[in-house]
Amino acid sequence: MVASGPTTGLIISEDGFILSSAFNFAAEPSSIFVRLPSGKQVAADLVATDYSRMLVLLKARGAAGLPVSDWSGNTEVEVGAWAIAVGRAFRADRPNVAVGIVSARGRLFGKVLQTDAAVSPANYGGPLIDIYGRVLGILVPMSPESTSQSAGLQWYDSGVGFAVPLSSITERIERMKLGEDQQPGRLGVGLLKANPFEDPVTVATVRADSPAASAGLLAGDQIVEVNQQPAATLTRLRYALGPLYAGETVAITVL
Repeated sequence: MVASGPTTGLIISEDGFILSSAFNFAAEPSSIFVRLPSGKQVAADLVATDYSRMLVLLKARGAAGLPVSDWSGNTEVEVGAWAIAVGRAFRADRPNVAVGIVSARGRLFGKVLQTDAAVSPANYGGPLIDIYGRVLGILVPMSPESTSQSAGLQWYDSGVGFAVPLSSITERIERMKLGEDQQPGRLGVGLLKANPFEDPVTVATVRADSPAASAGLLAGDQIVEVNQQPAATLTRLRYALGPLYAGETVAITVL
């Protein structure tokens, strides 16, 4: 299966590793080709997928000496700062550029930056950069209600766009280079229905063979802290757990 037009990715290493949005590969293409800055086109392989941030890592075959952009650290990203969304899709002869600001940090339960720059299939997989050319993150569609590859697509060009900050997933990118897919973390509990902003987080069920079961959580327990941070409502709990990946260890306080 061949894509109907070019999509965007960001070179992150001189030897040809490229990050892009999983949205661009929802059709599971049988062949992938990338056009390098020199204009040369080479075959590439899909090495791994991050199912938490909905990113894919590609490796361009035989690549060497490629240009790599600097990344901006999380602490350097300020709300209100200029942000520029860049992509190259549908037409290979010119980039798609949209200018806005960083409108929020830690959105979608701590995973992404939010920008009001126009973000759409025209630049998914491309970088959100600052005025110095440093990469703030990779542009992706995302939604709090769904985790599919196209979740959040309905918001394109709406003034609500998201970018995954790369400095927050450096370790995960290294694992992806080894071919390891990255999965979101799961406690393994079902919760009583409640007001997500006010009511306590009460465990209704505990799934067998889950992390929660191994830790001894029981139906009726109320979760109040995660890693010594308040998590006494569902909203706070989702912010505490949202950025974490499967395999990470957390300390949970319950009543």
